[in-house]
Amino acid sequence: MDKEQLYKFLNINKINYINFNHNPIFTSKEADLLNLPNETNPVKNIFICDDKKRNFFLISLPSYKKINLIFLQNFLNTRRLKLASEKYLKLYLDLLPGSVTPLGILNDSDRKVTLIFDNSLRDKNIGIHPMENNATIFLKFKDLLKIIKNHGNKILFMDL
Repeated sequence: MDKEQLYKFLNINKINYINFNHNPIFTSKEADLLNLPNETNPVKNIFICDDKKRNFFLISLPSYKKINLIFLQNFLNTRRLKLASEKYLKLYLDLLPGSVTPLGILNDSDRKVTLIFDNSLRDKNIGIHPMENNATIFLKFKDLLKIIKNHGNKILFMDL
């Protein structure tokens, strides 16, 4: 699913969102500089895997938070974690670096990727990329959660 297909999907499923087009951005720091109107801190998304490339995770958290991979590794009871390569980002989520979004899960037909959300995102509107990093959409987190649950990927919540 590409960006235009995603917009159609959101419209067909009556998911309310607000779209903002902008120049391509590659980091949450660049997103902060856009001064997009939103109701929460910007969200950053990180795609990681274990060192044997058996388990893949997409983590969404406020941009001001940092991830402690050792803590996360212990929480998940998994092998050493690291950033997943561009190859696996394309294979499982059909995304390019800089465009990581929880909506990429819609391209994970094998439901191989587990989503991990920071608890602070609940009950908020969040800003995420719509499959490309040249736009940001804002939607209710509960709507995003509904999309992911309907798709069937595993979801975890934690305080990151």
